[in-house]
Amino acid sequence: MNSALIAALRECIETLSLVEHPPRVDSVHGDAVRELGSRIGYGALMSSASASWRAALAERGLPAGGEFVAGPCHGTVERTLKLAREVMAVAEAPDEPIDAEGWQPIDSAPKIDDQRILAWCTAAESLHGIIEMIWRGKRWAPVIEHPWTNACLAPTHWRPTFDDPKARS
Repeated sequence: MNSALIAALRECIETLSLVEHPPRVDSVHGDAVRELGSRIGYGALMSSASASWRAALAERGLPAGGEFVAGPCHGTVERTLKLAREVMAVAEAPDEPIDAEGWQPIDSAPKIDDQRILAWCTAAESLHGIIEMIWRGKRWAPVIEHPWTNACLAPTHWRPTFDDPKARS
């Protein structure tokens, strides 16, 4: 993948990541905002707030563009980030085996229920590493669930686990 496209995709991921987690309710103004949103509609509230903020910046001689804007719904942000991160994982994956230890592209891994493999993963926030994964019918999943392994987006390479007899032959 060309470097300009990777840079653009990386910027998209970084920007969308800013709204990946829903914001908190303001402890002072949350009730008033909820009441107003219920009365006039949340879309009208957010759009008007953004436009008013932009106008206030201009009135003060400040450049527009620093105001919050109403954007896509949270589910759309999550789906788009997932897709972008999967594409980035493929773009950043090495074309050749990672080392001389027998790493192969993940597409060649045996997809047998409960088959364990060592997987090379490219994950969120530039976290890369080797984790043990297991085939779960339709997808690879971490053998041990924990925040680090759950960050694995998609394995790119595999090799047998060290305790697999086939790995010693």
